[in-house]
Amino acid sequence: MPGQTFAPVSFDYEIVAGLSPEVKIKIREMMDNGIDINKELMEFFKGREVKIAQEKEQIVGEVKNVKMVSRHIPAKIKKIIKKEYGSKCSKSECARPAENLHHSRGFAIYKSHDPRFFQPLCHEHHEIEHMSDKYVQKYRVFK
Repeated sequence: MPGQTFAPVSFDYEIVAGLSPEVKIKIREMMDNGIDINKELMEFFKGREVKIAQEKEQIVGEVKNVKMVSRHIPAKIKKIIKKEYGSKCSKSECARPAENLHHSRGFAIYKSHDPRFFQPLCHEHHEIEHMSDKYVQKYRVFK
């Protein structure tokens, strides 16, 4: 189909191998009943994205007028970021564990822990993000 890309076959096997036996049975039952599994999964993914966005907006509403003085990131923000991204670095094709929650909108400037502006990064990608930030380069010494 035009415009459609396909993952390598080995990727397909990796996905199937990662499914629990119960999930495989449910998928097989749905397929046997003529249910479009792709449509169902896409609806699930969309619903998940909407729910996470709503949770982030709720958090933003709760902390909107709170002046942040601490770089400590509240637990509920850490929780929603982990729910959205999982435990890996958010950079595509990077499979390393996330070690840092990066403020993509600088905390030093905005004094905000807005969950819409966080990304979990491995150590290396976190350093790259800060090295490319001219403001941070001016004031930070890198090891």
